[in-house]
Amino acid sequence: MRSWWKNEWSTICEALRRIGIKRRPVLSGKELAKRYGHKTRFKNGHKPGTGCFKKGCISTNFKGKFNSTQGYIYVYNPNHPNATRSGHVTEHRLVMEKKLGRYLTKHEAIHHINLIKSDNRIENLKLYKTARIHSRMHHAAYRYLVTIKQETNFITWYDKERQNA
Repeated sequence: MRSWWKNEWSTICEALRRIGIKRRPVLSGKELAKRYGHKTRFKNGHKPGTGCFKKGCISTNFKGKFNSTQGYIYVYNPNHPNATRSGHVTEHRLVMEKKLGRYLTKHEAIHHINLIKSDNRIENLKLYKTARIHSRMHHAAYRYLVTIKQETNFITWYDKERQNA
């Protein structure tokens, strides 16, 4: 209906109200459970009404680490100077900082040598002064692999030509 009218949501709600169509109320999970007869369960000593499920509250199941969709491991460390707004820092930066004995600058980049982003062993990490240098290294490695593939294809083609001749 919204795309059909090409109007704002508040305008559509106002139009529905004028013609007598009521909107369904937005219910919380607890109210929905009560309405449909489900029992609400709490574990680990959670008490209802403490606001544990609100934004910014840490779940009782949270162990301090989580994997991002990009494959990096984030650690909850709200006092870190380079922490995100939610208080998390990537684990590979923490490992490198521990080895160096100082905080990394925002411009320094960490490279995973084996390209597995969750492998944060110190022997798998390499520090670059800037992200630009890190990016150049990746492009150089890619060009090298493409060159090897082209040479392999040429050798295969050359061998087939020699066999046919």
